This record gives sequence, C-alpha cells and structure tokens, in this order.
Amino acid sequence: MTRTTKQKFFAGLSARFILTAYPALAQLDAINTGLSDSGVAAGFGPAPPDLPIVIGQLIAALVGLLGILLAIYLIYGGVLWLTAAGDTDKVTKAKHIITNTVIGILIVLVSFTTTTFIINTLGKAAKGTLIKQKKSSSINILNKL
Repeated sequence: MTRTTKQKFFAGLSARFILTAYPALAQLDAINTGLSDSGVAAGFGPAPPDLPIVIGQLIAALVGLLGILLAIYLIYGGVLWLTAAGDTDKVTKAKHIITNTVIGILIVLVSFTTTTFIINTLGKAAKGTLIKQKKSSSINILNKL
C-alpha cells in the first residue's frame, strides 16, 4: 500500500470512530425523559423475574439446543445413508441413527410438554390462581341483603 492509501484508510477509520461516538453520547439525555420508567413497565427494570419464568426459559433454551443437535444428527444419518453406495453395513448404521434420532426427538418433546405443564401448574399454585373458588348461592343472597 502506498503512503496516500494508508493515510486515506486511517483517516476514514478515524472519522468513522469519531462520528459514531457522538450519537452514543446523545443517549445520556434519555435518563431524564422517563425512558427508565417505560423500561420498568415493559419488564426490563430492576424487578427480578419469577422463578417459574426463569426455569421455563432455561428449559426452552435446553430444548432448543437439543433440537439443533438432534437435527444435525438426523442430517448426518441421512447423509450416511445417501453415501452408502449399496453397502448394507452403512445403510443399517444410518437406519439406526435415524431411528434413534426420531426416538430422541419424541423423548425431548414429551419431556418438554411435561415440564411445561408442571411449571405452569406450580406457577398457578404459587400465585393462588390454581383453584377458582365459586361463591355459593347462599353467600350471594347474603351479600344482596
């Protein structure tokens, strides 16, 4: 690179850093505009989330990771079957991989459904909304008097 090309490159790089720093400094005025109150109202504030929500998010992340791994394993089994070229050992191995992957996907889906149901039930029980109490007609009559 020639000297002028280097100078132009570093001048452009410096200008980019200088020009992108000023808009970030403009965000300091957002503290006094009530933006933090909006964040708290939207759920991004200092209040920690409930335990069932955190557990549900962890389970969802784990199921997502397992889904990705199982999809990769399923693709591996398919590629192995496609490249078997008539070799019965490779075809048998690929069939076992695909069968085990499908069984794994079913196990993950059933476990996710079960844990989601349990977490939702525990969350409702902790909040007191699991059992809806109906007022009897005698209490309604007494309330009207």
